[in-house]
Amino acid sequence: MRTIKFRAWNKQDKTMNDVSYLSFLQGGIKADGAGYYLGNGWATCNERFNHDCDVKLMQFTGLVDKNGEEIYEGDVVITNQPTYDDEPTKNIITFSRGAFIIQDCGVNEKLDIPLYEYGSEYIEIIGNIYENPELLLGTHDE
Repeated sequence: MRTIKFRAWNKQDKTMNDVSYLSFLQGGIKADGAGYYLGNGWATCNERFNHDCDVKLMQFTGLVDKNGEEIYEGDVVITNQPTYDDEPTKNIITFSRGAFIIQDCGVNEKLDIPLYEYGSEYIEIIGNIYENPELLLGTHDE
């Protein structure tokens, strides 16, 4: 069974934190950490209840990279698997179509495959989209 856990980017403090628990409320999801401040904790909004959303949630994929680091949604990774790539490419881990996807963030857009089909021994985390936005410079997502 896959471990379900989250981390949260606190937009106010600009810090990444582990999430201790989630509360599913009528106005959205509220995230809380143990021993640290997660802004107002609101992770999602909807039109009826307009909370200030201070937190961006990222789910653990259940996999680790070649260095043993846990891979989360929003991570920026370098991939190098001969079957798919001619040379190492910079990619973003996203959740799409019911699976975690390795999405190419280069101009070729040649890689957009489910994470579970790719060998984690060919993946290396180099940062994430919140703490390291400079990693996305020069990509088609600017």
